[in-house]
Amino acid sequence: MSDFFFIMPEIFLVLTIFLIVLAETAHDHEKNRLIVPISLLGLAVSFLQTLFSYRHQTTLIFGGTLSIDGFSLFFKFFFILLAIFTIVALSHLKSIDIFRKIDYCILVLSATLAMCLVASASHLILIFLSVLFLNVMAHFLLAAGKRSKLSTLFSIKKLLFSSVEIGLLLYAFAILFIATHTGNIYEIHEVMVRSAIPSEVLLIAFMFSFLSFCIQIGAFPMQALLPDLLEGCLTPLSFFLSVGFRGAGFALLIRFLIVVFAQNSEFSHQWKMVHGVDWTQIVSLVSGFTMFLGAWMAVCQKNLKQMLGYLVVSESGFLLMGFLVLDELGIVAILYNLIIDFFSLIGIFYLITFLLEEVVSDRLEDFRGMLKKAVPECICLVVFLLCF
Repeated sequence: MSDFFFIMPEIFLVLTIFLIVLAETAHDHEKNRLIVPISLLGLAVSFLQTLFSYRHQTTLIFGGTLSIDGFSLFFKFFFILLAIFTIVALSHLKSIDIFRKIDYCILVLSATLAMCLVASASHLILIFLSVLFLNVMAHFLLAAGKRSKLSTLFSIKKLLFSSVEIGLLLYAFAILFIATHTGNIYEIHEVMVRSAIPSEVLLIAFMFSFLSFCIQIGAFPMQALLPDLLEGCLTPLSFFLSVGFRGAGFALLIRFLIVVFAQNSEFSHQWKMVHGVDWTQIVSLVSGFTMFLGAWMAVCQKNLKQMLGYLVVSESGFLLMGFLVLDELGIVAILYNLIIDFFSLIGIFYLITFLLEEVVSDRLEDFRGMLKKAVPECICLVVFLLCF
């Protein structure tokens, strides 16, 4: 079976982007536009193709650069479904015209493609290029969100954080490649187990890579970026970035951390450290600080999106606790909580989109009295916040 068969969801996403660009090139001021139906149709076909991929066994394709397994397929479902909800929300948004909605559809589809590649990548070069591609798409989504100084400021801040993230990731990958002379993460793990690589070298590589992933998931000490991402762009795009950008970070963190720096124990189902590099202490400290700072900063906020952003940051700290179990059960718990976050944040951001169009402000003090004007919406918002 050809390797291209296993990446059909990504191929359909590329074809959908191409069809949208081609339709816009041939557009001659027609009244009826089919951009949103084309986008949803392409995502639906990609979703079905991902479902069909579950019939096949776990495999490495294209020389071990992509890993097709249940883990990557789970996140492909996750990201494609996220893109569907985002495009539906954008299509019903009254504050933007049709031409800007087309740009957003292309950017959302491109970011979804990058997220799917991040979830499947198993080679250092492809991981690096996928993360770079995703950061570029996130930067465009943020910069195109609003025509305001605030959006420009946050897009510059995103560019600076992305540069730091890419630099740290590149240094970590360079250390691992020099130490093991291979780029496949599964082969890196085998070389690390067989050879006597100094634990200091592995610890430095872990620190650089983990700090890079902290920017992606909004964890301490890089927790300041995610709330700005939510405030700087449109509300449906805030939902897309808060769930998708962070979900891609957890997908990469789980695969890279467990494959490279953990080893199956011969006497139990738990994992053990490679060469005694106890990274659980670092993860536990980051998890604790992330939970505390996220909750504390959320209480101090006067902006609705900033408050939600820090709640998402705090939730990232809770999810990091799943790594400390050193068992498959901990990873399953992370994935389960990501699903709960997905559906609760859908409700939160959909209701916020409605309330923001009514209030025309995102300051918390301007929402006083909304319970009398929109009783069902406010009650549902409280329920979704409690679920989150």
